[in-house]
Amino acid sequence: MAITIGYIGSEHSVKTVKTIARQHPTIQVRTYLYGKPSEISKLHRQAAKETDIICFSGIVSFYYRDRNCENKPFIITPFHEYMIAASILTCLINFNARISELSIDLPDRSILLDIQNDITFQLNPLHVYDYQWIYNDSQEKKLSIQEITAFHETLYIEKQTKMAITSIHYVYDLLKKRNVPVIYMVDTERNIEEILYEASKRVLFSQLQDGMLSILYISLKDKTPLTLKQFEIIMNTIKPLPEYRIFDKEKR
Repeated sequence: MAITIGYIGSEHSVKTVKTIARQHPTIQVRTYLYGKPSEISKLHRQAAKETDIICFSGIVSFYYRDRNCENKPFIITPFHEYMIAASILTCLINFNARISELSIDLPDRSILLDIQNDITFQLNPLHVYDYQWIYNDSQEKKLSIQEITAFHETLYIEKQTKMAITSIHYVYDLLKKRNVPVIYMVDTERNIEEILYEASKRVLFSQLQDGMLSILYISLKDKTPLTLKQFEIIMNTIKPLPEYRIFDKEKR
C-alpha cells in the first residue's frame, strides 16, 4: 500500500522537497505551500484528509496548525545547529561580512549560545531576535512578521549590520523587497530527506501494528465455559481489540 506524505512548508522548503521526491520514487509527497502563517491551518485540514502523515517544515508551521486535527500523525523538521553555523559561514565567506555585522532571527536562542561557546565567537545579543515562546503550545501569541522584518531593517538602516539571516521565508521576501541584504537560513537536503523517510517508517510501523493478530487465551480452573457477561468484564479491563472471537476449548 502506497504511503502519501503531506508536507506543509514555505516556497523554499517545498521546492527542496519536490526535488528530493523526484529522486526517490518510493517516497510519495503531496506538498502544501503557504505564504503567510495564517494560511497554515486551512492547509493542515486539507492535508489531514488527503495524506497518511503530515510533515511540518518547522516549528512555525507546526504552531499555526489546526489543533482540531490532532489525530493525524505528524512529524516536525527540527531546528538544529548546522542551520545556524552554515548560515553564518555563508555570510562570512560569500558576502565578506563580519560576525559583528550580522543580524539573525531564530526560534531557539540557546542553540546559538551553544555554538558560540563551542567555537568561541560572539554575535551581538542586540542583533539576535528569538521567538522561543513558539515552542509553548499553551501560548496564544501571533508571530509578528512585520516586527521581525523591522528588526533587521532598522539595524541595517542604522548601519549596525550589513547582512541579515532569517529563519522565516516571508521575512526573507519582505527584506529583499526593501533592499536589505539577507539570506534564508541554510539547511541540507539530507536533513529533509531523513524527515521524509522517518515519516514513511512511522506510517509503515503503524500499519504493521494495525495488521497484527492478537490472541488472548483464558483458561478457568474448573473448566466451565465463560459466559458472555464474564467475557465482557474481562475485556473491559484490557485494551480493546478491533475484533475478537470466543473459542470454546471443549468444542475444538
